[in-house]
Amino acid sequence: MKSYLIAAIACALFTSIANADIPYVDVTGHVTVNGVATAGVTVEAIACDGTTLPADWPTPAPNTTSTAPASGANYLLVFVTQFGNGATPGPGGSVTFASPANGAWYTAIDIQLKFSYPDYQPVILTCDQVRAAYVATLGNPEPGVPVLDVDINVPDYVPLLVPGDTADKGFWANKNGQALIKSLNGGSASTQLANWLAENFPYLYGSHAGLNNLIGRANLAVASLALKLASLKGSKSDAHILATALSVYVTDSDLAGTATGKYGFNVSATGTAAKIYNVNTDGAAIGLANNTSHSVLALLQQANLQKQLGTFNAWTFNAVFTGIQEAGDK
Repeated sequence: MKSYLIAAIACALFTSIANADIPYVDVTGHVTVNGVATAGVTVEAIACDGTTLPADWPTPAPNTTSTAPASGANYLLVFVTQFGNGATPGPGGSVTFASPANGAWYTAIDIQLKFSYPDYQPVILTCDQVRAAYVATLGNPEPGVPVLDVDINVPDYVPLLVPGDTADKGFWANKNGQALIKSLNGGSASTQLANWLAENFPYLYGSHAGLNNLIGRANLAVASLALKLASLKGSKSDAHILATALSVYVTDSDLAGTATGKYGFNVSATGTAAKIYNVNTDGAAIGLANNTSHSVLALLQQANLQKQLGTFNAWTFNAVFTGIQEAGDK
């Protein structure tokens, strides 16, 4: 790629500037949003503090927009100054090299790269990261053209757990929690809650859940299961998971209406299901990456999946769902 740029400017008349090399930016790569190649990502060059910029550095700074090919690079950000003569290498400590195309000296301008996409937090590659990528190319046949791949995956608004989003196993086993379960969707004979649990988490509460199968059961059976799980000796993972699932249900106005707010729950159209929790170093033990964030619903689904696979780690799931309840406990 660099040889084409050099060919385009090799015959230009350059005016001498300090450190008479030719400053430039030339980066490419593959940018995705949630792992999918996406058009419309803005890629901007931001000069690092203390960087000496050529006189023709533009305002706004160099930028480009990604395309969405099935594979390969989908953005290219290029700037080559019209000042300098290429006869002298850049200053000590800079990323400078003599082009194999014509022997001219080029120096990468110290920049950050900012990747922006609507409704997501931007990803910024620091000055050190970009410089290291340039340095890594200097032994290549085509030096000075780093390939920087980026995934944008953090929504602009991250719905974190707050008090009122959950209730712990103790609440669901006490008189208030038991009364709430029995009152849902019209009363103790309703089967809507039990069937929702069974359909969404079949290895926890459905046809593959053994004695905990709630298919077609009434609210009375759900209340009884909450009592039973809370009283078991040893790991309380199953009790904490059910407490979280019940919290998801009663905070969702589409599932349980709005009357549950009188018990101190935050009720909305999405409820606790959409709230985010970071699994920290517990991720690997439950089949996820460490230090990653997931919705509460996704973590319930992961518990169901691990039951299905026969790899359910009770102690670690206990820690994860205890953490969820502590973060959102009303």
